[in-house]
Amino acid sequence: MRFIGKNGCLYPTDPVHACQVDAAVDHVEDVFLGHTVTLYKERFGFNFLNDSPQHVDVVRKELNEVVIPRHLGNIEKGLSDNDSCPWLVGRDEPSIADFVLVPRLVKLRDGTLQGIDADILNSFPKILRLMKAFYSLPPVMEFTAERERRKVAKEKS
Repeated sequence: MRFIGKNGCLYPTDPVHACQVDAAVDHVEDVFLGHTVTLYKERFGFNFLNDSPQHVDVVRKELNEVVIPRHLGNIEKGLSDNDSCPWLVGRDEPSIADFVLVPRLVKLRDGTLQGIDADILNSFPKILRLMKAFYSLPPVMEFTAERERRKVAKEKS
């Protein structure tokens, strides 16, 4: 992602700003790591949970009610109150951190993360504003429209 960001002007050249973007990307990974572990148990050394699905349910409940909202709250606190600057790391333009975060947030909203409430983002208006701004970026709008065209064409064939 950093390679793409550097070549696509989404990664700062200033080392301090770059460090902030890296920290934001790492924080995004922290938000979702617990849930990732519940999906890929063997990869993380928790294969014994395959025999105890009730323990996975307990973990996901804690993730849904405590862990993920805490992380989202930290992200929310870090976002500007200024509507003209919705991006992570307080920049006036998006960085790779926004491109890492928003698609993951979509997974929260669409209800595809097992055990996580689809309305979990409703208490975070700045995060919702960031998502709206992200999907209003012309390149993202073009990509989304093209993906939808391909999906429709595939369904027709």
